[in-house]
Amino acid sequence: HGAMTAFVKAILRREYEVIADVEDDKIQIDRKEIPTLNSIGNAEKNMLLEEQLTLSNGQPSIINILRYSAFPTVTEVKSLKNKVSVKGNLAVTVLYSGEKQCAVYKSVVPFSQLLEIGGVFDECESCAKVQLCCLEVKPIVSNNEQRAMQLSAKLNVSVKSYCNEQIPVISDLYSTEYEWKKY
Repeated sequence: HGAMTAFVKAILRREYEVIADVEDDKIQIDRKEIPTLNSIGNAEKNMLLEEQLTLSNGQPSIINILRYSAFPTVTEVKSLKNKVSVKGNLAVTVLYSGEKQCAVYKSVVPFSQLLEIGGVFDECESCAKVQLCCLEVKPIVSNNEQRAMQLSAKLNVSVKSYCNEQIPVISDLYSTEYEWKKY
C-alpha cells in the first residue's frame, strides 16, 4: 500500500506585438496606456531547517521511529526593495512505536527565507514555492528516555517576481493626406 500526492500549477504566458509609434508627419496618432505584467527575475535558495521536537506529557516515550514525513507550505510572500521575503510552515508527522503501542506525533515548524532579486520593489508581485529535498528525524536520548526528536530538513525555496507596468500603444491612426486601404 502507498500514497501519492500530486500538485499541478499552470501559468499562462502570452506575448503580443503592438505598434508603439509611426514615423510619418502626415499621420496623426492617438495613444493610450495599457497594463502589462513584466517579469523582473527569479531566485532560488536552499536552506537547512533544524528543530528539536518534544513529545507532550500524554504521549508515550519513543522506542523506535517507524516512519516520518513532512509537507512544506508557503504562508506569506512579500516583495521588498531588491529582495523577496518568503515565510511558511513545515508540517511534520512522525509514526513511532511507544512502550505498548504505536503513536503519532504531529508538529508545525515555521521557516522564513530572504531571497535577493534586483529590480524588485514593494509594489511587485511574487510567487514562491518550497520543495522538501531531504528529511531526517532521529530520537534524542535524555535521562534514559527518548521524549524528543531532532528534525533536520533541507528545503529549496524559489521565487518569481513580476511588476505591473503601463506601456503606451497606438489606439488610433488617421490622416487627411492618405487614402484608406483595406488589407
